[in-house]
Amino acid sequence: AAVVTGAVIVTLMIAARAVHRHPAVRSILLAVASGIAFGMSSVFTKTVAVDWSGGVSAADLPSMAVIGVLATAGMVLSQASYRGAGLAAPLATLTVVNPVVAAVVGITMFGETFRYGTTGTALALSCGVVAAGGLILLTTERIARESASAGEGEAREAE
Repeated sequence: AAVVTGAVIVTLMIAARAVHRHPAVRSILLAVASGIAFGMSSVFTKTVAVDWSGGVSAADLPSMAVIGVLATAGMVLSQASYRGAGLAAPLATLTVVNPVVAAVVGITMFGETFRYGTTGTALALSCGVVAAGGLILLTTERIARESASAGEGEAREAE
């Protein structure tokens, strides 16, 4: 799980580097990578906490190291996501991606469920759709403003 997580995060970082001329897109990609790092560090924290009955054992050290690496990567990536793109879209993206990743892994790998059965699941999915819609609005608004300001700058240069 740690290797796959690392590969996904590195892929998002490479994609963010490739779109460096579009700060909003770059910011969202880095915020998604940060949310994945934080979400997966929560997953590894749960595995260590469940196994932690009589103290730290040598078997827990690799998971604890992964927690440290993912938490640090999440912090660095979140800070990088704010550069040139403001606070709103990256913060919202990170705030949504983190628990979604943790919930998906919890449901698929640990057999966890939502409270209140089908009603709880439907409510959680509905809230997720609303949050995703908000993220899309925040991001597209920022991209539209950047495009408009770039168009004005080119018009001024042509004069």
